[in-house]
Amino acid sequence: GWYRTYTRLHLRLFPYLWSHAKRVRTDGRPIVRALGLAYPELGVHPADTYLLGDDLLVAPVITYGARERQVQLPPGTWVNFWTDETHDGDRVISVDAPLDTLPLFVRSGATIPLLRPTIDTVAPTTQPEQVDSLDTTTGILYPIVFLGADGGFTLYDGSQLTQTTTVSGTTVSFTPGTDYVHGVVFEIRGLTQPPTQVSQGDQSIPIENTVLDTPSTPSVGEGVWNDEEQRLLIHLPPGNQSIVLIP
Repeated sequence: GWYRTYTRLHLRLFPYLWSHAKRVRTDGRPIVRALGLAYPELGVHPADTYLLGDDLLVAPVITYGARERQVQLPPGTWVNFWTDETHDGDRVISVDAPLDTLPLFVRSGATIPLLRPTIDTVAPTTQPEQVDSLDTTTGILYPIVFLGADGGFTLYDGSQLTQTTTVSGTTVSFTPGTDYVHGVVFEIRGLTQPPTQVSQGDQSIPIENTVLDTPSTPSVGEGVWNDEEQRLLIHLPPGNQSIVLIP
């Protein structure tokens, strides 16, 4: 089960990882970056902590029998990928690390583009009815938006994801490129309660309250608020899309 969980997460991260791979030829920055290389001002060089691209901090447990570990966080605010707990950076924290949970943190304000939850492979398949392949279709994009500082992400195909916050609310937008043209399901994290309204132009998107064990993907043009996980999903059709989360 653990292998399947992390293999699928690795597959789902393909848009994020391949976008960084494409940038190597222009900025020369490796996808996997030692903490001391990315943040030399910290003056520390742990062999077991690294950045994966710009926005993911990975701290695997390499000590036999350990069920917790110390993690040096870079400056800024960092979010536990699994629990959404936030941590002030530029310090060392202690984190639980059971066998089934990789210590993984996301920069606050980041948007992490993912493939659909059912993806099996990025390689061609002769059994598309049984094996869900990126080669068959790019499918719907599933970006996770970690609310925080304004920011965004540009994918390798030119697709753009942005988030900006003003006194009236947070605007989350998607502009498709050449490949990811089948719609988008935003997963919004960093909320403690559902927004009073999610608007798209002059329309309001209906939001259904749900619980953990119900289907995770809402219908097109609708949203689902999971009160247990405190996460909001919004499913939007193909084309340029922009929504405003009104607190």
